Amino acid sequence: MEFRQIDLKTGQELPLPPKTVEHTYLELKIGSAVDPSKLAVGKMYNGITERDIERLQEQGLHMILANGRSAYFGDRAITEKVSQEIFTNHSDAVAYGSLPVSEAKTSIYKETARMKIEKIKSLLIRTVPFRN
Repeated sequence: MEFRQIDLKTGQELPLPPKTVEHTYLELKIGSAVDPSKLAVGKMYNGITERDIERLQEQGLHMILANGRSAYFGDRAITEKVSQEIFTNHSDAVAYGSLPVSEAKTSIYKETARMKIEKIKSLLIRTVPFRN
């Protein structure tokens, strides 16, 4: 999944390669074949105002999630899907915004799997098939 890099103040695309993320929860929810023109990311910096974000909405880019350093944008359809399926509470999209775009080494999707998570030692976690 690729995000165009934009300046949040001006809304202009930056002459940088797109930010690419793979094996993310966001990718699972909205699909990996999203047209890159519908996705954008920008760095947060002093001077970004609420009006700047409103101007991006007027350009068709709606904030889907954010963390302390970056804000991620999508078109209206992507924004609605994220708000319905990932973050139903808008404040969570800011508080936990980095989680859906955090990359994993690999991903496997199983539609109907039941898993039990076991904690081993202090930080190592493994999943095992759930048995009744």
